[in-house]
Amino acid sequence: MAVAKHLIDQLARAAKTGDRPAWVPRPPNFSMHQGAVSRVDNFNGIVDFEANDPSGLIIPGVRVMQSYTPDNPPGVGHVVWGGLIGNQFVILGQHVVPNSIVIP
Repeated sequence: MAVAKHLIDQLARAAKTGDRPAWVPRPPNFSMHQGAVSRVDNFNGIVDFEANDPSGLIIPGVRVMQSYTPDNPPGVGHVVWGGLIGNQFVILGQHVVPNSIVIP
């Protein structure tokens, strides 16, 4: 959050000068990644994210953004979507495949 405030202050100072265009910082890149939950800490609202790649990358202590219900907390083995925003990684929610509406 301190970085964002610093950038806003810098933008405000540049805009205040008036005769030259203000420098606008580039927004952080965003990418989505699918993986599985390998450990859950429901008390702190964090999980360990296991990436879906051969390297077996595990990112520990990732915040969970989806509002799970008390009856359906995050669980080990859940397939989830994670978002990498700049250098911050968060779990966006569980990947759910709805019941098929195709009738054979």
